[in-house]
Amino acid sequence: MTAPETHARLGFRDRVERAWPFSLFFNPVFQKEMRAAGHRSGTYIARGIYGGLMFGIVTIALVGAVIESQGASSDAQALQQLAPLMAVVLAWFGLFMLAFIAPVMTVPAFMDERRRRTLPVLMTTPLTSAQIVCAKLASQTIQLLILALLGLPVVLGLRIFGGVPASFLLQSNAILLSAALLVSTIGLRFSLYRQRSDVAIVAAFVTAAFIQFGPILLIGVAQWAGASNRILVVMPITCSPIALATITAELMGGGGGPPWGSAGIWLGHTVYNLAWSLIFILTTILQLRRVLRLEGAGINYLKPGRRERRRAALSLDAPAPAAAGAPAPPESIAPPPPAADRHPREVGDRPVLWRELRQATFRTRRGAILTTAGLAIVILILYSRIEINDVGLHMLIAIPALLFILLRAAAGSTASFTSERESRTLETLLTTPLSAREIVWSKFLGALRRQWYTPAILFTHLLLMAALGALHPVILLHTAIILAGAIIFLSATGILLGLIIRRSTTASIANICVGLILWAGLPGLLALIAEFLSFTRSFPWEPIGTFLFMINPLGQLISSIEGASHSNLAYGSPGFGTYPLWIFTLFMLASSLGYALISFALLALSARLFTASAGRTS
Repeated sequence: MTAPETHARLGFRDRVERAWPFSLFFNPVFQKEMRAAGHRSGTYIARGIYGGLMFGIVTIALVGAVIESQGASSDAQALQQLAPLMAVVLAWFGLFMLAFIAPVMTVPAFMDERRRRTLPVLMTTPLTSAQIVCAKLASQTIQLLILALLGLPVVLGLRIFGGVPASFLLQSNAILLSAALLVSTIGLRFSLYRQRSDVAIVAAFVTAAFIQFGPILLIGVAQWAGASNRILVVMPITCSPIALATITAELMGGGGGPPWGSAGIWLGHTVYNLAWSLIFILTTILQLRRVLRLEGAGINYLKPGRRERRRAALSLDAPAPAAAGAPAPPESIAPPPPAADRHPREVGDRPVLWRELRQATFRTRRGAILTTAGLAIVILILYSRIEINDVGLHMLIAIPALLFILLRAAAGSTASFTSERESRTLETLLTTPLSAREIVWSKFLGALRRQWYTPAILFTHLLLMAALGALHPVILLHTAIILAGAIIFLSATGILLGLIIRRSTTASIANICVGLILWAGLPGLLALIAEFLSFTRSFPWEPIGTFLFMINPLGQLISSIEGASHSNLAYGSPGFGTYPLWIFTLFMLASSLGYALISFALLALSARLFTASAGRTS
């Protein structure tokens, strides 16, 4: 046997060993990630919050069931009726919480390596790119699995009273775990080619929403083209919320769904999520291999913008200096001076504000054009399918736009200081003669400036509908008031949390949780208490519920659209009936003014914290 043959056989053996599942997922990178997660306090805080919320839901339900029961037989009957409802609530809770936490866990996977400058160290190991990617994904998947299993003992305990079949537990957990795995792989993919974690988190959520709800839009287009209604049975397979709603409706006795039943739904949807997850894993493996090669060559693999590429090309094309004694090159005609830049180059007395206001919303102009074209196509499809006088058309455009605006404001503002700290440029700010108040307000105004794109899309739609007479023009005023209060509030809380929390990913998720708790958690908790503790008829549920609804930007926008679509401009809210236009407008102004005052107080606190943390006197 020759040496080349022996080398080839050993190479083949190495490939087989590296492709073995144990070495592919549970290698030294996996051990490092698990040890690091075990030493982070955030791991246990997330588990505590997740378990605490679940414990609160179960406690409210059990207290309500015990109080409403009258005897031993009714106790068992009440618990038997309670078990399916609790299983459904915990399934929905797990779906949204795991899908929300998953990208937050995987986005820092390669960003932290790049930030600590340890990504080239991975090249010195005998691990392949597939082993590195799979090990990082496996470590975070185990953390998600631990969270998912926290509620399993509760549901298994409720099965003692009957009403919850084991098949439902299998189907619901398969749906929520596959959805969490999909969002995790998307976050891991964006962790390679994004400099800021907030941008990667938002991109992961948007991509996951497109994968889940994009096929529904394609089904609508197919129906518009004359396809049969049978195509609608595919919707539960491609969308996790619809798949879970179908099997929960079957558990509660609602029926419905495709003709092949719930077994086909959860199995088909799980395969759909796993297929997309495999696609993102393979693309991440291929891209990591390219990234490691570029890192080894000392090349920055993060794609620069067009202006940076032009400058790099000019610097490469510049002639080298002539050696001593060499003849001088012939004179050439001087090139014309470059055209004036669209943006002024005068920095002035506020350099931080100048820099923040010049931050681009999109990395490249091509990305902005493609995004705008895609949104225009989607909106035109909706215009062609739905009458402009239909309120549902405006809800389909306004609600997703508002949710993305809130997500972008919450995740984007926290990077103002965390990015300075992670790039080690925060000390540079301390050397400037600017006061802490000027620095904080410059960061705040820069965060507001970067939020212009999605509100512009929403206002374009509302302005067109107002011009066509489908909506009253006052909707423009109401929308401006609603968005101003919400964006200012989330931007201010993001600035404060970015100063308090060191990691950008943790700060972004904390700021998102502020909005979720205020605008979704409190109304949801009130609804659960009112559902399970309905015996307290004298408690003022309706005024409190109406107050929480009216300070919610989503509730405000829904009421504004419904009121602007009516000829009498009647604005309604749960519990208080309808309002005339001027009262509703004053209420919106008061809500937005309250958010603005709270924001200014938070910015003042941020300036004090920045001064104290920097050891400055001003």
